[in-house]
Amino acid sequence: VVAGVPAVVCGAIKQWEDEILCLRELLGILQTLTWDKQCIKGVLQADIITNILDYIQATDQEIAILSLATLANILSFSDTLLLSDHPTLETLGTGMPTLIEILKNAHTRPQGVFAAACIANASFNPRLAGLLNQSGGLQLCREIERQSLANLHIIGSKLGECMQTAVYKLSERKEGDPKMGNLK
Repeated sequence: VVAGVPAVVCGAIKQWEDEILCLRELLGILQTLTWDKQCIKGVLQADIITNILDYIQATDQEIAILSLATLANILSFSDTLLLSDHPTLETLGTGMPTLIEILKNAHTRPQGVFAAACIANASFNPRLAGLLNQSGGLQLCREIERQSLANLHIIGSKLGECMQTAVYKLSERKEGDPKMGNLK
């Protein structure tokens, strides 16, 4: 962190985003950095969220998965570091409908599991939960939770765990809850 590694990695991602192999390696590094509370601050300051939100829809499956895993790590701080970071929340908020679509269309594939983890983590933030609910997140999560509990293979159980968390938190924070606040 002191050496500025998060900023250098984020800068390299922007510079090398057209080179698939480089981007894969750099996203793997970023995923690791976003596990650490000290590093996450440097990542957020590097203004990389928009890029990550673009990459979650990449046609290259590995880039999409690494981006979703990185986003899940970032969103794991949604109820702590991100609570008062309004610019980052606003940027992250633009990706909530995309996460819902990825979950809807790929819940049986790895992208769906990581999208589910993103949604479960985002549901701990009142503003992001409100956006998820506005996009039909609660209904979708309930349906996928039901399906995954009926089919308990390894991915199904992880998916089911994410969906149980999301359903619980999104139910708590239904649309129209005055504690939600508005995210423009």
